[in-house]
Amino acid sequence: MIIDFQGSLGKIIGFPADFHLSEHVPAVHSDSESFAESSESNILKQATGAYFMAKRRGNPNWGKPEPIGPIVPTVTEFEQVVKEYKLTPDQYLRSTRLREWARRNKNSKYIPEPLLEAWGFEIESTL
Repeated sequence: MIIDFQGSLGKIIGFPADFHLSEHVPAVHSDSESFAESSESNILKQATGAYFMAKRRGNPNWGKPEPIGPIVPTVTEFEQVVKEYKLTPDQYLRSTRLREWARRNKNSKYIPEPLLEAWGFEIESTL
């Protein structure tokens, strides 16, 4: 069995239509030992004097852990409101503005559970 690469490789690499690889590289037989050792790239190197690499597919970083950056603390909306209202922790229960804000946002923002329980609010869970 003789393997002939002349048709498809000439078109892929951009050789002229009248270029025939078989004229430049001797035919390789499937039963010979040299067939196992040679590859398409070696045959192309012999014919053209250059290497052509196949396009690598997939994500080269697949399976590698993500780089761990600095952990940046996030400020909750509750903490921002408390700072805006200039409240200390012992003033949370007595503050009507904070209680009203908590009533409006109890189902969408983080509010400490002991504070919600002290005000008698029930949380609508969406889980």
